[in-house]
Amino acid sequence: LTLEELLAEFQIFNSKCPDDGSWFEVLMEMLVAIKSLTCLKCGGCNFDHKYGERFGKCGDCNTIKWLTAEYKFFSKLRLPKAYLFMIYLKEKGYAFSANMFATLLKISVSTTWAIDRKIDLALYHKLESEVDFELVDSSACNDVYMRRSTCTPANTAAIEEQAAMEAMARDQVDAQAEQFKDDQNNSTSTTSKSDSEANQESTTEIYLEDHLNATLTHLQKKILAVLTNKPLQLETLVSTINEPISEILTALTMLELDGLISTLPGQNYAKVNQPKSPVSQGTSIGITERAKTFIADSINFIKQHFQGVSRKYVQLYLVDFWRTQEKQAGGKTISVFEACFDYKEISRAELKAFISPLQLKIFVPIASS
Repeated sequence: LTLEELLAEFQIFNSKCPDDGSWFEVLMEMLVAIKSLTCLKCGGCNFDHKYGERFGKCGDCNTIKWLTAEYKFFSKLRLPKAYLFMIYLKEKGYAFSANMFATLLKISVSTTWAIDRKIDLALYHKLESEVDFELVDSSACNDVYMRRSTCTPANTAAIEEQAAMEAMARDQVDAQAEQFKDDQNNSTSTTSKSDSEANQESTTEIYLEDHLNATLTHLQKKILAVLTNKPLQLETLVSTINEPISEILTALTMLELDGLISTLPGQNYAKVNQPKSPVSQGTSIGITERAKTFIADSINFIKQHFQGVSRKYVQLYLVDFWRTQEKQAGGKTISVFEACFDYKEISRAELKAFISPLQLKIFVPIASS
């Protein structure tokens, strides 16, 4: 959107309610339309509250309740107007400048960035659970890595972040390969097929045990002790381990780079049966023409609207591009508001801990899936 177009949309949007209190009322109407408020004490669904107030009183037992508490993504919302306007723009398939948005809403650019990324992260996890996707090596987007992030090596250009992550993963793969080679040289060559399979499982266990003792942090070991080969929800993992979510997310990313766990749809995680290489052997191998076209078009989209992005958040920009393409294609698509409703509260620490995987998810258009 140009500044003039964004201003026009803002005037239409802003004319619906005269003040911030009315925007909270609109938000509550939208939330209650999906799921009614419920009193945890008596189970009642009738609440009284003053106009624009975040607290309400149960009409049956007089218990005071924070009205958005059970709507996790919106539980601690302080800027309902900003959130609803951004969701409104995304529902309509628009791409827009964070600077212009911040100016119109009279909020900081950093706050605008956080709102934008939170909504994109919620949509990303919604797509993971409901939409088919293909995997593409993140080096395919090298042309748009123009902004540094906390993951970019010191005193280097933004593009070096991709190389650093690849190097880290390859170092792990080389160490794994060398360890397996040594273990196999020590095994007998006269075992039967069944014995060979048993030895391979034993070798994997030995390798994992050595690797745990030698290289993993205490938190990474705790995570591996909880995970099995069955999917486990992030929320369950966080409550079980009882450590800051930002640290857990960072540890999960490193374990995935190490090939010890896999990320599954719906924010689920599981152990892998044996260490494997997380590095693709080339950006063109196994990529469909549809995925190649999507990457090419998304690169043009990013260059046109954002000039460039950091490698750290490129996955969320691909989600943003998917959203605009779906809207242009018409037909039924995923509601951005419902994606936020279905997700959880997102802290700034979690946003900062997010790192786009080496294998980016290219989501298939709903009409063709």
